Amino acid sequence: MTDAKDNRGKPTNAKQTRLIHRLAREGWNGNEITKFLPTLFGDHSLHIRAVQNRIKTLRDNQTFWDRLSATGEESAKIMEVLRTVIEDTKGKKRSFTQEEVNWVTWIQGIAPSLPPLYAWRFASNYLADMAEGKKDFKELDTFLASKPWESLSPNLDYDNMQDDDLDRELSELLIEIRDYIAMAEDTQIRAGMDELAQHRLEFDAMRMEISEDPDEHWQEMDWEETNIDDTDIKDLLGEQIALSKEQMSISRAILEELQKLTKNKEDLDEEKWNPYKWPHNDGLP
Repeated sequence: MTDAKDNRGKPTNAKQTRLIHRLAREGWNGNEITKFLPTLFGDHSLHIRAVQNRIKTLRDNQTFWDRLSATGEESAKIMEVLRTVIEDTKGKKRSFTQEEVNWVTWIQGIAPSLPPLYAWRFASNYLADMAEGKKDFKELDTFLASKPWESLSPNLDYDNMQDDDLDRELSELLIEIRDYIAMAEDTQIRAGMDELAQHRLEFDAMRMEISEDPDEHWQEMDWEETNIDDTDIKDLLGEQIALSKEQMSISRAILEELQKLTKNKEDLDEEKWNPYKWPHNDGLP
């Protein structure tokens, strides 16, 4: 394919062509894409004929996914990616083609820590570059090989591999991926805290049901030694105590996990916002 021209006759960049291909794969039509492009690329946006030509080529070469050719494990991973794509596109895209599955599977194999949504984004980028006639994929390959989204160390290694022609789109995408991961971790922590709070409320309510005296150590009581003659009441109290102890055990386990998550997030934040704070073997105290 010849180099694309923007509306002023100048060559366009890979970011725009990749976006056109992805939006087309996600269910956008030519008019919708053409109207959207100026919000990002202004006068450099491709005109509708250039957009429609790409969409036609893309849709003329689609093959349905042969689901039975994939293993159960591969299918489960693909379905997780599809779930996030359906959510991200608000239902515009609900299935994958065979070539999309092939690329998503390959990307998940070499970069398993990449969030599912971005496994799809990178699969789309490779497919777009191939459709544009590109044969050199060193920028995408280097990014996935370095895994700079995982922590500060691979991030620095990735930066050191780059020359002055650093792919700006991938640099922006890295920021987006790390923000996405941080938000997911924050959501997980909040969900754990909500669950812990709910356990605490249930525990307090059960404690009030058993005794009106909050200082009474009813957990330590041996109900077999009490003067209660009603067997049903004793059995009920015993069940309540056993349940409350189990809930307290669960709550402690949840709290320990939350503390680990919080510590990991604090370490990540320290690496992210204090890049100059690490140990040096320079002989100084």
